[in-house]
Amino acid sequence: MTRPPVESYQERALEVLGDYDTVEVRFNSTLHAKLYACMADEMSESFAMLGSGNLSGAALVSNIELGVMFLGRGRGREAVRRLCDWGMSLRTLAGTSVAKRRKLQRRT
Repeated sequence: MTRPPVESYQERALEVLGDYDTVEVRFNSTLHAKLYACMADEMSESFAMLGSGNLSGAALVSNIELGVMFLGRGRGREAVRRLCDWGMSLRTLAGTSVAKRRKLQRRT
């Protein structure tokens, strides 16, 4: 996330994510791209989404947002792995603060 929530629906979304032990949320104001990566026990159920979409009223109603989703099967398998690795490296990017931490386990 690029900044802490300012709207009540954003706060609620962060609360919902906070209910899951397998979710980690970090803020970094210099990074605009959003990466959502999910590594499942079965690689074929894993996915990664990368894009510009914001969770704001304007983004939901009037902005043109762009993103791409990779599934962890076929040709998408390697893309999901690489995006998950890249996401792990962002955990130490300068200016990043933790909103909700979880213990990360590296999958092979």
